[in-house]
Amino acid sequence: MDVTAQSQDTAPTLDQLVSAFEGSDWNRGRAAKLLGISRGNFWRRVTRWPELYRLARVSLPLLLYEREACGGDLARLADLFGTTVPLLSRRLRTEAPRLASRAA
Repeated sequence: MDVTAQSQDTAPTLDQLVSAFEGSDWNRGRAAKLLGISRGNFWRRVTRWPELYRLARVSLPLLLYEREACGGDLARLADLFGTTVPLLSRRLRTEAPRLASRAA
């Protein structure tokens, strides 16, 4: 994961924001710290990517519940939450190890 600190005049890209989320288990404060920006600035940057913003606001239990309700169809699930299948896949891939460790 290549998450680098941002200068004041350079906005993080979508991939950098998602990588920061992945590196922090989708925790906004830790993701902001990884990028070297304030939590407020981080969230303001996330809102510029509506598909990421919508996904970041969904709790893991709700996401998993709806995935089951959709029969595992990620395209349907992405449509339900107004995001993209690749972003949804990255979120689920990040959350799976954390969920497994909680069950153990």
